[in-house]
Amino acid sequence: MSVVVSEVFSRMLAASQIEDTVIASMKMWFPTYLREQERQMGLPASYLETPDNYSDRNSFDMEAPEKLPKVVVISPGTVGAPLMKGDSRYSATWRLGIGLAVGAETEKEANTLVKAYGAVVRGMMLQSSGLGAIGAVNIVWTDESYDDLPIPNQVQLLKAASLYFNIDINNVVTRGHGPDTPDLPAADYVYSDVETVETELDKVPVTTNLGG
Repeated sequence: MSVVVSEVFSRMLAASQIEDTVIASMKMWFPTYLREQERQMGLPASYLETPDNYSDRNSFDMEAPEKLPKVVVISPGTVGAPLMKGDSRYSATWRLGIGLAVGAETEKEANTLVKAYGAVVRGMMLQSSGLGAIGAVNIVWTDESYDDLPIPNQVQLLKAASLYFNIDINNVVTRGHGPDTPDLPAADYVYSDVETVETELDKVPVTTNLGG
């Protein structure tokens, strides 16, 4: 989907655009960085599988097994106060967390896998994040940790990598921009009345966070 930014409104950056941009870049760059990581660690070719399970939900399903490796990308908000510049554009530092879950038959293999993927994610974010396209001017790596996932599984040991970054983005929103009048009267945005609404609630399996 093409992105259009009106000169009248200027940019109104959504945190989900940060997540979507990072995921798109990962899908493009994972194969290249995984092969390089294999070479640097002396691992067999194609030892590191390219992930195709991506989510913005920071949990791992305990009852319905998910495909591994799984990647979670979340931008939960900003760090510090946004800054308005002389042209009335606001810049802000956004937090970004990336979690990655892997499984292996042995402790040693699981440890090798999760820390190899962590190094790959770190490299991609600091070299090929794709965030320059939405105005990122700096990415700071702030934290990295590795944890066991307390999920009963007789076949695999599950481990998670958690990496955190602060991302400086210019032109998040511009004070004073916007149209003088709405395109349509407010009444035109109201949907017709609904007489009856039926809902059905499904039970959700218990989940556990990826790496805290």
